[in-house]
Amino acid sequence: MLNKPQGYVCSTDDPDHPTILYFLDEPVAHKLHAADGWISTPPGWCWMTDDGQWSHRITSPRHHCEKTYLVALESPLAEGTAELFAKGVQLHNEKDLTKPALLEVITPTEVRLTISEAATIR
Repeated sequence: MLNKPQGYVCSTDDPDHPTILYFLDEPVAHKLHAADGWISTPPGWCWMTDDGQWSHRITSPRHHCEKTYLVALESPLAEGTAELFAKGVQLHNEKDLTKPALLEVITPTEVRLTISEAATIR
């Protein structure tokens, strides 16, 4: 696991953003896979592996591997948002809805999000 700082993406190849490989001083760094469902610039944990099959199993939507995230919100969640996630949401510049997701409200500014497909958040 790598605790990635703000501004870096959980990817080993991104022409537009600095990647987590910057932090790895390993001769085999180019063989590593970022096994994380989120390719994002906010800080957070990123799973790293040299096992491409394992990485594919946990990140490919085809395998339906659910991932649960604890999310802190800047402002309270709008009413009805959990129901929208249950139907699938429209991401920016995407033509299809996401797969349904479970959004559980813990507090007005904290939720638990369970998804079964990767998303790109920048």
